[in-house]
Amino acid sequence: MKPLDESIAAAMDAQQDKAIVPFLPYIFQDFWELGTPPEIVIGCIRKHCLAGARHALPLRVLDLGCGKGAVSIKIAAALKCSCNGIDGIPEFIKVAKAKAVEYGVDTLCRFEVGDVRQKVEEWDTTFDVILFGATGPIFDDYYTALTALSKHLADEGVIIIEEAYTDDTDTVQHPTLLSRSALLMQFGKAGMQLVDETVIRYSEIADNAKEMENIAKRCNELKLQYPEKASLFDNYVQNQASEYDVLENRAGGAVMVLKSFKIKNMDAEMKKQWYESLFENYGKKYDSENFTHGTVGECDFIEKEIRYDKSLKILDVGCGTGRHAIELTKRGYRVTGIDLSESQLKRAREKAADARLVIDFQCQDARCLPFDSEFDVAIMLCEGGFSLMETDEMDYEILKNVTKSLKPQAKFIFTAPNGLFPLYHSVDDFHASVVEEGNSVCRNNNFDLMTFREQSVVDFEDDSGKKMTLNCNERYYVPSEITWLLKSLGYTTIDIFGARLGEFSREHALRTDDYEMLVIAK
Repeated sequence: MKPLDESIAAAMDAQQDKAIVPFLPYIFQDFWELGTPPEIVIGCIRKHCLAGARHALPLRVLDLGCGKGAVSIKIAAALKCSCNGIDGIPEFIKVAKAKAVEYGVDTLCRFEVGDVRQKVEEWDTTFDVILFGATGPIFDDYYTALTALSKHLADEGVIIIEEAYTDDTDTVQHPTLLSRSALLMQFGKAGMQLVDETVIRYSEIADNAKEMENIAKRCNELKLQYPEKASLFDNYVQNQASEYDVLENRAGGAVMVLKSFKIKNMDAEMKKQWYESLFENYGKKYDSENFTHGTVGECDFIEKEIRYDKSLKILDVGCGTGRHAIELTKRGYRVTGIDLSESQLKRAREKAADARLVIDFQCQDARCLPFDSEFDVAIMLCEGGFSLMETDEMDYEILKNVTKSLKPQAKFIFTAPNGLFPLYHSVDDFHASVVEEGNSVCRNNNFDLMTFREQSVVDFEDDSGKKMTLNCNERYYVPSEITWLLKSLGYTTIDIFGARLGEFSREHALRTDDYEMLVIAK
């Protein structure tokens, strides 16, 4: 988790330059309302908390990143709620306390300076309403934030978020904005359900030109006082102008009302996707599968592709039990491995410890990665998430998030099922030909020519000896699809070859009898 000053800078559109934080009170002295329109929030609370008298009165409201207290104060004045506001900037809290007195709600409003992330860990109370407006960067992501906050949400309580997002088809990269589908996915992963939203048109709720004029004016005044920091203030003005442009012209937004969803009388397995169930207790058995036996040769190829440059930082997406990450670390490379399965990662950490290696293995969802321009190389091998997702849009989110994680001119190496293979060959026959005793068995394959998705049944034995059967759904891609997807994300050099187990090579032209394709993009 980032230091508080870096997170505040990111939340205030400073591109994470924490040097600006001490000057924010001066820059924003002309503003009281920072962020979510209070009237919209009040309407949401009336509709979801007061209608039908679902809660004991007065309502208990928690306002995280409350700024100068405008939202809490107006809620308290309109609804007589008990409001607790927390912000990391002392000058903002001082204004909030004075405004509460001015509005006659100082007995209802309590404001304090603090790191909301620490406070969440300290509280032993619950709230009917938690406001989390436009402060996503304070936590690493919304999944982390909502998982922590849901512990302090009363029964039938709501979390109200104001957030901007990009369209799912938008290829623009932004340091903090997620696509709408990625945002909703994080909500669902944290056990929260979107129950209502009010769409915001940012060009209509504020006079952005006037706000920019005030910000530029205060930054110019600071340049006169601190000429040695002129570039800091110029960069902040530029960042703000860019942010306003994105909000007005390229991003959607909404005030979103979330509730915790509780599924009763349903087997917990029904909530999991097949790939989550498969890798729940399958680490040791996975390492014995025949398709894992090409690790050394595949790492030989990766080394050659990156010209044996051990200064490069590598991201292993869908690292599983860490076979490529461990082999590359043994050879002197710095690798971060991410996977959705804690069980697979546990096995990876055990193997790394046995080899006396220190490797950063993280439980992350490849559809919403927290990295930004951090890596020189990304690898995603043996269907490391991509092609396993339930929708094409989710596959695209993986590509988009991996791209966001890479530095400019970085290299992305991955494999994917070859969509040309099932057009010429029986997938059933292929799986039957490669099965070995003790390995998983894939059967009843049905390939849909309209969607290029394969429906199948997989029988396997987990690490505890329990025999399991899963219905699987996997996407095959043709080379032209991969090329288009990567070009839309800004890649200019895209090479596609046949992927042969343990023998990756640029000499292997892609053929119809290659089950997987090897993609190298830059």
